[in-house]
Amino acid sequence: MDPNSVKSIIKSTVYLGTAKPDFTKPNYGMTKIAGDTGQSATISGLVKDTTYYWLAEYTDSDLPGQTFRGATWQFTTVNPCVFYPLVGDLNQDCAVNLDDLMILTAAWMAPTNGYLLDQFADMAAHWLLCMDPVTGLPGPCGK
Repeated sequence: MDPNSVKSIIKSTVYLGTAKPDFTKPNYGMTKIAGDTGQSATISGLVKDTTYYWLAEYTDSDLPGQTFRGATWQFTTVNPCVFYPLVGDLNQDCAVNLDDLMILTAAWMAPTNGYLLDQFADMAAHWLLCMDPVTGLPGPCGK
């Protein structure tokens, strides 16, 4: 409700995208994530290390046919592996698996060995652990 009018109804629509809004396109070239009902939205499927842009537009029942657009905001998702790395996750994909073992063995056999036996033991101790993208805590892969 508009505080200036007892009868006025304010409705909002929120848009989200990985590119800055293009005001010449429908929905600004973004995805509509919330609108008309509720006061919050749950967003899933965000990609780590990605910048997202969002904006809201508003309509007022006292001003039919007019749409008001708010500022464009942005946020960047983080890679939890950077802040809480898993021991043995050599390619920083939030999982200790065969890809990391291949990196370790390739470097181990190289003339200039960058890995030691204790690093192989660390990898074995954390084998098939993955970083949970929601909690940022390590756990079994494939959940």
